[in-house]
Amino acid sequence: MAIEFNLPIESISPSIEAKNAFRQFAQTKVIFFDRTEDCDRFIDKWWFKRYGHSTLKERSVGPGQVLTKDINGPRLNDQTLDDFAIVINRPSFIIDGEDFSDLIPLVIEHEIMELWFMCKKGFLPIDTHSLAIIEETKMAVKIGKEERRVRFQTLLQSGQVNQDSGLMRRVIDRMSMNGMK
Repeated sequence: MAIEFNLPIESISPSIEAKNAFRQFAQTKVIFFDRTEDCDRFIDKWWFKRYGHSTLKERSVGPGQVLTKDINGPRLNDQTLDDFAIVINRPSFIIDGEDFSDLIPLVIEHEIMELWFMCKKGFLPIDTHSLAIIEETKMAVKIGKEERRVRFQTLLQSGQVNQDSGLMRRVIDRMSMNGMK
């Protein structure tokens, strides 16, 4: 299954060209897995090759994950990424028989934006995940998949509204109040 990266790209950042160039480069680093076991094995090998140990003992892979040289992302004094991968675990997009694979481009966008915020020069990556959720949700609104994306996030958390789905809902509500929806 081919994934199209033709999401509507708009940004308030003055560095739109740099951001888009980064997005295009990062899209070449996306690796898709059709079996969770293969995805887990790849991540174990990726970490072991770089650190001599695995990081997956206490957790499993979700729909998407960024792998960088540093477990917390690029260091503040090293704003370059020379070794990273974005892993997409396709089985995670099927929940209770419902297929959410149409949301894969949004999850990829989330991972790319999280990397962008982590390595952007002069940017202190305090909560890059929340910033990436905001960017992803704005894109979901633009393509009309905001409610589906919130539903998917809620189902990922066993039907519980969590911090991520709550933030998505607040972004959607704010965009609606400001006439951006």
